[in-house]
Amino acid sequence: MGWISSAQQERDHRGLRNICAADGHEGTAGNPLGLSKDGTRVHRSHFADPFDGFYGEEQGDNTRWLLTAQAHEAIRDPLNPDAAEHTVAVYGRADLDRRLGEAQRAGVEVTYRAMDDTNEEIDQP
Repeated sequence: MGWISSAQQERDHRGLRNICAADGHEGTAGNPLGLSKDGTRVHRSHFADPFDGFYGEEQGDNTRWLLTAQAHEAIRDPLNPDAAEHTVAVYGRADLDRRLGEAQRAGVEVTYRAMDDTNEEIDQP
């Protein structure tokens, strides 16, 4: 467990422990809450959405993953959209799981590897 901000502690004491600080909805089994780097509880789906302000902001989840697959909408390289094979970077386990799920539903085989800040492959956490 990570640290919780004083604002989140106040929310907890007001009975809002299982309410997302970002959208006000309850955490559920399908979309549980996690701790953001600023110490608030938000849905884990926020950490996986590249268009969300909490993207990649889950405490203790800074791993960068490279996913490689045959060209498909589930895995698309926006810088080279016509390539036969695409490699994209995602940040955090929540986004990795989301992308792998999309690829699996689409029937696309994906390879992935965890990378460090120097672009060296690391053992998968």
